[in-house]
Amino acid sequence: KKFVLTLSMLFALTFAFSANAAIFPNRDLIAPDSSFYFLQTWKESIQTFFTFGAENKAKQYLREILVVSPRDNVALNKLLAILKQTQNWEEYLKIKANLISSYKYGADVPLEYYKLGQFSQNELKDNFLAIKYYEKSLGLNDDDATTFYNLGLIYERRGDKKKALKYFERA
Repeated sequence: KKFVLTLSMLFALTFAFSANAAIFPNRDLIAPDSSFYFLQTWKESIQTFFTFGAENKAKQYLREILVVSPRDNVALNKLLAILKQTQNWEEYLKIKANLISSYKYGADVPLEYYKLGQFSQNELKDNFLAIKYYEKSLGLNDDDATTFYNLGLIYERRGDKKKALKYFERA
């Protein structure tokens, strides 16, 4: 009930005030543990969450904000930063991939998938995931020699010399 009430309040207040408005209800009237209070003060207080080990509370509030405003780039990027800092890679990659898939097609989309492939390969040491993202990148831009080369390296390390050679030749 408290969660639904908080979301309802956040939703109503979000639409009552424009995104750029500097006018907020009196801070004394808002409960300090509410999502709206967090929304008001998160820029100043996000570091406080890390200092006091309350990353889960910050993630909870950011998720609540995203329920009301799914395309809030600031909240998305803060949530991604928290997930990265706390090394919650599964959720980080899921949100990042969903964010990329929502982009309008442009030169940055294949590059973003390439970056996810690189991150999966180098940081997570997850070659299956890296292949997935590299293939998505190539599906949008089959001209990228670096992506072909990285796929060749992965297949070479896995012992699949035939596939590795195919990718190296395309590079």
